[in-house]
Amino acid sequence: MSLMPLFRKYWVLVEYDGVDWQRREWVPVYSRRTFRVFLVERTLVWAPRKLEKEEVKWPALTFTPLSADVTLQADAQPVEFLHDRLLQFMDYASLQPYQEWDPCLAGSEAGVDSPTLSALTAEAAEWRTIQDGQRILTTTPSVLGGCRAQVYRVAGATQWYTAVIVGVNEHTGELTVTDDTVLEEHSEDPSLVQMRLLGDGETKLLIWFCIGEELIRVFPGSKVACYSEKQRSSRKQNT
Repeated sequence: MSLMPLFRKYWVLVEYDGVDWQRREWVPVYSRRTFRVFLVERTLVWAPRKLEKEEVKWPALTFTPLSADVTLQADAQPVEFLHDRLLQFMDYASLQPYQEWDPCLAGSEAGVDSPTLSALTAEAAEWRTIQDGQRILTTTPSVLGGCRAQVYRVAGATQWYTAVIVGVNEHTGELTVTDDTVLEEHSEDPSLVQMRLLGDGETKLLIWFCIGEELIRVFPGSKVACYSEKQRSSRKQNT
């Protein structure tokens, strides 16, 4: 999803489920003639659902309104389950935040098959990876120099392009990236255009290590050798 400021309003570039991405379109989400309510993903929770005669809890998405001309009742907030994308309405206050995968909660002892459980845990992990990466992109972009990213292409013949982050504007948060394909620099705002950090292996997050009084970052699989200032001083004294 991408946002475009226009006449002090926002238009959103929307792709529709089950429709080719090339049929995406800009929609004015704040226009009352277009939507009564427009929701975006908020967070991941454990939500109860019935599977045959058993009640289990599955990872599910909650939502927050980007614009709303109606008030959603507290006990009728939308929840979308991962995997089968079943939509139900619940009270968010009664839902348990998703912290880590728990096969028992998801129904491993209630007859849910292994392929479904595997798909659930993979989808939940992928969603959290993307969201954590987005948080880094929008809150601490200064640490991202040299990192690779996948950038949503707002205009062009392809849906995404890969690039290397080569600079950041500390005042606006905009990133300067070099497109892998044409080796051209672009300016992208991660708060307006979707970007995903890319790394080695399946995990695509930067990992932060706090060693002593130092904060360093590496990609998964990298080897780290770092000493805190106290450790360095101690070594110097010992030598």
